[in-house]
Order: sequence, then C-alpha cells, then structure tokens
Amino acid sequence: MLKYIFSITLIFSVLAFPAKGQDTITLQEAITIALENNYQLKKTGNNLDLSEKDIFSAKMDFLPTLNASNSYNLSAGRRFDQITGQITESEVQSFNGSLTTNITLFDGFRNINNLRRAENNELSLKEQMERAKQDLIFNVASQYLQLLLDQELLQIAKENLEASNKQLEQVQAQVDVGSRPVADLYNQESVVANNELTVIQRENQLDTDRQAIIRTLQIDPMNEYRFQKPDLNENIEFASYNLEELVQTALANRSDIKSQNFRIKSAEYSYDISKSGHYPTLSFRAGIQSDWNDQLQEIERNNSGLPLAEDGSLFTDPNNQNPSLVDVGFGDQFFDINVYKYMGFSLNIPIFSQWNTQYSIESNFVQYKNAQLDLENVRLQVIQEVRQAYNDYQNYEKQLESTEKAIRASEKALETQQERYNIGSSTLIELTQANSDYVEASSNRVQAVYRLVFQEQLLKYYMGQITTDIDLN
Repeated sequence: MLKYIFSITLIFSVLAFPAKGQDTITLQEAITIALENNYQLKKTGNNLDLSEKDIFSAKMDFLPTLNASNSYNLSAGRRFDQITGQITESEVQSFNGSLTTNITLFDGFRNINNLRRAENNELSLKEQMERAKQDLIFNVASQYLQLLLDQELLQIAKENLEASNKQLEQVQAQVDVGSRPVADLYNQESVVANNELTVIQRENQLDTDRQAIIRTLQIDPMNEYRFQKPDLNENIEFASYNLEELVQTALANRSDIKSQNFRIKSAEYSYDISKSGHYPTLSFRAGIQSDWNDQLQEIERNNSGLPLAEDGSLFTDPNNQNPSLVDVGFGDQFFDINVYKYMGFSLNIPIFSQWNTQYSIESNFVQYKNAQLDLENVRLQVIQEVRQAYNDYQNYEKQLESTEKAIRASEKALETQQERYNIGSSTLIELTQANSDYVEASSNRVQAVYRLVFQEQLLKYYMGQITTDIDLN
C-alpha cells in the first residue's frame, strides 16, 4: 500500500479544502481582484490622469491670454481745486477698469516642444502602467503557483504521516509478539514524530504563503479564502524555444523599453525647450481701459450747445461770470469720455541671462544623455533576464525528467524493502530510508512540475507577453 502514498496524478487533482464559509478564488479572479485593488496601479493611474491635464495645458498655451482688472479707490483730505483756484476739503471716489489680451507669435518653438514633451511623458506613463500591470499579474501568478505547491507538499506530508502511523501499528504488533526488537518500535516512533513535525511545518508555510497572496490582492485578511487549483494537463509537454527569437521578442515587446524610449524623446524636447531661451520672442498685445472720478465736472450747456453761466445766462465773459458746472456721470465717463484703446507688438531679444539659459541647456543635455544610458542599461537587463530564464527552463526540463526516473526507481526500491522487511530479511532502518527516498522523490517531482510551469510564465513575463488570461496547461 505504501506505493500509493503518492500518485503522479495527485499533482493534477483539485485539492479539497472545507468550503463552508469560504470564498473560492480562481487564478483569473485573483488577477482581476489584484488589478482592481492594487494601490500602486491606482497611483500610476492618477499620474496618468495628471499627464493628460499636462497635455491639455500645453495645448492651451497656444491660445491668447485674456485678463480683466478693476480697482476702486476712496481718498479724503485737502486738495487744490483747479477750477476755483482754492484749497478745499473733499472726498474723492474713483474707479478703473481694463481688458487686455496677449498672444505669443514666436517663442523659439517653446510651446510646440512643450506639447511634444507632454505627449511623450504621457506615452511613457502608459507603458509604465502596462509594465506595472504585468508585474502584478506575474506576482499574483507566482504566489498562486507557490500556494498550490504548498498544498501539494502538505498533502504528501500528510500521506507520509498516515503511512508511517500504519507502519508504527505494524511494528508495535510485531514487537508485542516478539518478532521484532523493541528498538524498531523506538525508531518508528521517531519517524512518526519527525513526519508530524514536517506536516506542521508544511501547514505553517501554506498559511504564510496564503497570507502573502491575500496581502497582494489587498482583500480582507480576516476572511477565509479557498484558492482553486487550475486544471493542469497530466502529461507535461516541453516547449521548444529559440534564445535569439526570445530576445528579439522581448526587445520589441517590453513596456519598460518602450517607456524608456519615450523618456528619451521627452528629454530631447526638454533640451530643445531650453535652447529656445536664446531665441527672441514676438507677441501681440491689445487692450481697452477706462476710468471714472466723482470729481469730474464740465460746463453746463443749453440745447444749442452753448455754455451757460451760474445765473443761467450765456457764459460770455470769464472775468465777470462763473460757469455753471455739472457732475459728469459714471456712464458718460467710463463708457465714452475716458475710454482708451491700444494695440501693438512686443519683441524681446535675450542678450544676457546671467548664464541661466546656458546652464539649463547643459543640464537638459546631460539628462538626455542619461536617458539614453538608462535605455542601454534596460536593454542589457532584458537580454540577461531572458537568457537566464531560457537557461533555467532548459534546466528544469532536465530536472523534471530526472525526478520522473527517481520516483520510479524509489517506488520499486520501497516495494522491495517492504517485502524484505515483512519476511524479516531487512531492517526497519533500511525500510525507513527507502520510504524517505520515495517521499523525497515525490516532493521533488511536484516541485519540478511547478518550477517548469512557473518558468514558462516567467519567460512570457520577461518577453512582455504575460496577460490576464494565463493558461497553465
């Protein structure tokens, strides 16, 4: 019966956990939940929204400005009356209003380059967000696979503990009848205790990894969750990969490379913007303004437009008569008499800017060169990652083949030792060692399967091809 401790088909079975009061989460659901809840993605999304506003602001820079201003003043005190020639105590109210516009006709292509820079910044952020999504998908898939592996290893440990307990019962019975020495009983009790410890350790590791994926999904850690195992094919088929093709695919698809290319373009436009400081700027301006003063008066006139004196007669002799004065109203002053309009062009030629412009040029050029170096560094990193993942995949293929041979050999060895022990030609230590070898081979087989599945997803991740629709078959 010991040869049925572990069956290869166990790797591909759905492990049963108590489902009462638990939420069942599939791999696809876990990925969806993580994409919805991850705070880093939300922050990146906020930055992306801000970049769209930056583009809108850059477009608005091409439009003219329009400003309205007004002011009201109240002053009191002694002043000289130019009409009467006397100093009087008075209170003066005044109001001023203006409407001005200005449009830049040429600024050394600053606005154009600023818009291009904003557009490339947005494209870079979009690629960053895409890579961040792939990072999250890969992390969730990795943690999910690790959780399934923990479940498999725990099941193996439980099966081994159950078998060792049965073996203990058999040894106990043999010791009781005197067919086995009492030392065998003590040895088997030690084996059972060690197997119990292994189960406890496996359970603890499973709980740790379960909490880790719950943290990644950012769901309530107080709830109980059951993570459903995907359907896996029993027969593992090795994929055939070409390293050169993998590298070229990664260089063409990786979002971090695309993002860095957009950063280079953005840095180039920043460099061009700084150079515009050496160009003259030409702008057109126009405006209209007016004011009102409650002290403004004018000579009263009759219907014919002739000036009148204070006594109502025609004002003819300034030496003997005082003119009849009337206050000029707000509407007459502000909308007619005091209206002032202007328009014109303004040309600004930079001559000396305390070396600020040149420093800005040199600083942005350094950033542009650094962005190019960053791209080369990312390219080399991508190539290294793909090459290492490719080598690991080939290695895990060989490991899987080796574990399949080992489990077949250890299974036969265990059967042989069991038969020899039953007839008294083998010791309990030899049987225990054979069982330990079989359990280790079973564990290695399970881990080799999951390593290979994981490595295939890692290759897709490094090539920039991992998606939410992960196929583990």
